[in-house]
Amino acid sequence: MAIASRQRVVRVNEATHDALRSLAAADGESMTDILDRAVERYRRDRLLEVANEAWAEVLADPVARAEVEREDAVIDAMMGDGLEAEEW
Repeated sequence: MAIASRQRVVRVNEATHDALRSLAAADGESMTDILDRAVERYRRDRLLEVANEAWAEVLADPVARAEVEREDAVIDAMMGDGLEAEEW
């Protein structure tokens, strides 16, 4: 059963269109599929950039960093079960 998706028109410059057409021809896929993957990759990259920036702010703040380290110590203490680590 095919899933219907609503199509939208997006304007791109000629170089981008040529690149999409070339990639589609080389990969045997539609330009839409290639563009979908590219946008999803960009979305994920941006998400990681934002998370890394937020983490850098936490690490740069001595009070926030100390709090994270206290929380890590509590978690580490709870994780200990007294058994030695096994190699798999």
